[in-house]
Amino acid sequence: MTPHTPIVRRARRRTSAFTLVELLVVIGIIAVLIAVLLPALTAAKRQANKVKCMTQLREIGNSLALYASENKGYWIVVEHQADANFPPNNPSLRSVPARNDYWYQFLLKYFSKRKFDTVTPGTRLVDFQNTPLWGCPSAQKLDADVSGSSAEFNSGYGMGPYALYTENTFVGSNSGPLPLLGYPEKGGHWAMINGSGTTGNQGKYFKQSGWLRPAQKGIIGDSRSWFMETRSVTNKASIVDPTPPGAMGYDSAASHQFDKWRHSPKRGGKNPVSFNMLFCDGHVGEITSIEDAFRSMRLKFPN
Repeated sequence: MTPHTPIVRRARRRTSAFTLVELLVVIGIIAVLIAVLLPALTAAKRQANKVKCMTQLREIGNSLALYASENKGYWIVVEHQADANFPPNNPSLRSVPARNDYWYQFLLKYFSKRKFDTVTPGTRLVDFQNTPLWGCPSAQKLDADVSGSSAEFNSGYGMGPYALYTENTFVGSNSGPLPLLGYPEKGGHWAMINGSGTTGNQGKYFKQSGWLRPAQKGIIGDSRSWFMETRSVTNKASIVDPTPPGAMGYDSAASHQFDKWRHSPKRGGKNPVSFNMLFCDGHVGEITSIEDAFRSMRLKFPN
């Protein structure tokens, strides 16, 4: 090396990296964003499910109209369970072999190539998937075992049998015999036939025009059970809600089977009531109070 030879020194390459403090700051910012956005995303999903539920109920309403057009104006019943002797009041509704068909089975043919009255198709839950009859998107169908052969399940929608109920008719009455009103059989005034032998609800099919007060009368809506029972109550304080809130399945101890917090941000207690209902005139509306819920079935509250 000569005295004039420059000395070349390699600069040390500095590796850039986050410090622990910087990482903690980034994590904190992400946590704040999640905390801010998550409620909004949850609310958006809840609203989307509510709108989808309403759309499905409208489609079910259209299928009711199609059923009536094919059956001399008659609508479906909540259930048609019959055998060689039941119902005793109406031999034309008896069945050999025995049958047990639910309201959604009558409508399956309008959403699928399946028909409820064949031996296997229409009696399996898998046949109802991807149709509006599979139920409300906000309902947890825990009992919906699609591998089973039974079509009985709680989809999140239920049907009420209260075709003849008005503000002045059947006030304070449930399914019991009503001889003074011309219905000596249990459930004779209901759109529901379920029993065997000589015991059970001996209802019948009603024409579409027989469902009174169609703009006010609900028929299918958000419910814990496929049967949207609504019992007579004397006042709001006497109402017994199904328990636990949000669970699916019929609660025999409850005054009603509405899933009244189906589309509410929170369930239970004094949280706002929010669930959907298809009315007999074809429109779908949101029910926002338990009083209106009872009126949608029985036309009067208390009843």
